[in-house]
Amino acid sequence: MQRLGYNIERNSNILTDGGTDDVMDKLKKLSEMNFSRYNSLFIFFLTHGHEHDGLETKDGFIHVKDVMGPFRANGTLKDKPKIFVFQACKGVAFSTTGEQQAPESPLVCKTVFEDSYMTPDTLLVFSTAQCRNETFYLDPGLYKKCVGTFQSTAERKT
Repeated sequence: MQRLGYNIERNSNILTDGGTDDVMDKLKKLSEMNFSRYNSLFIFFLTHGHEHDGLETKDGFIHVKDVMGPFRANGTLKDKPKIFVFQACKGVAFSTTGEQQAPESPLVCKTVFEDSYMTPDTLLVFSTAQCRNETFYLDPGLYKKCVGTFQSTAERKT
């Protein structure tokens, strides 16, 4: 992200292995910040997940809308891009082989897209798959393509 010109405030805004209360406290504090001197917000949430929109914490779980919701009320983020990137497996009923077919289920609950959570300036990115406890990795070529697309889109808007 720094190569794209973003400043990352590492000391205060990164939480590792947080419990549910820790995560919710961090999100609350962050959502109450004054973002007047910032032009966008990125939240990266890397964890294990459950079907639909469950996200594990060290001692429990929260939902995708719990991560996004607090930022809607911050007036200093109005009309600024809010990008939420979730990297989390989404359940136990998926196989990447054509021989095994799991029943389809939505990766994200429809309620995540309700107006009470989403705004026109909000982008959700799910780097995720329904899985069977396998290890997944992000293909470097795909990452470069996605970042390049995002960068060129951002440059066109400025």
